[in-house]
Amino acid sequence: MKIDLNQSEIETALVAYIADQGIDLTGKSIEVSLVAGRGVNGHSASIEISNAVAVVTGLPTSSEATDAPVLKEDVKEEPEDSQTIFG
Repeated sequence: MKIDLNQSEIETALVAYIADQGIDLTGKSIEVSLVAGRGVNGHSASIEISNAVAVVTGLPTSSEATDAPVLKEDVKEEPEDSQTIFG
């Protein structure tokens, strides 16, 4: 029997193996890097597990933000006090 796996299938299998080991991957980002070494080093995989970055949705795009009316509040500026406590 011969089984051939491409990089995507190897990465999926590694993530499944990690989950099967009892590591909770909920809310995690998994990055798999495969390296083909030379000679006795062979192939290796480096796996980095980190907290996933939250994606905020529903915010206006930059073009929508520029089209939106800008509200301005009248604020009276107070004159700066030129005295300092240091002399």
